Amino acid sequence: MITGMDNIGGATAADMAALPADAMSEATAADLVAMPPHAMTGFDAPMMEAMPPEAMAGFDAPMMEAMPPEAMAGVSPTHMEMCPPEACGGMGPMHMEAMPPEAMAGFDAPMMEAMPPEAMAGFDAPMMEAMPPEAMTGFDAPMMEAMPPEAMAGVSPAHMEMCPPEACG
Repeated sequence: MITGMDNIGGATAADMAALPADAMSEATAADLVAMPPHAMTGFDAPMMEAMPPEAMAGFDAPMMEAMPPEAMAGVSPTHMEMCPPEACGGMGPMHMEAMPPEAMAGFDAPMMEAMPPEAMAGFDAPMMEAMPPEAMTGFDAPMMEAMPPEAMAGVSPAHMEMCPPEACG
């Protein structure tokens, strides 16, 4: 349970922003499922850092879309491992730009498949280096076209081996 929140279903952005970061330390996936997506606009990086990774299972695309991009600075690879693929559908380039590159280690192919191609504009070489090669199987041609050329510096031969021909061919 989110400390200090008695009515998570009625939470607002102001309610969430008023909480100390450690209030998220006992958040559950059920808390996040019950929270209205607009409440995510009150989140910040310290709140995400304090949130148990298991709570990420309660995220969906509208929540991710509503979350301020700078809050992504608080996610870890373990947070992303627990994130449902459909939540990645709410990511934009600014979310990716704010996320620590090492968090990409928690991504997999279904997450990449769900991500809108325009989110790729926020990728850089360190993010690609950190991403498991197997995640490349979720890439398609529009994603590759949207990725900044400088991000390709982080793509390894192992990444290219896993990239579908229609995306990387």
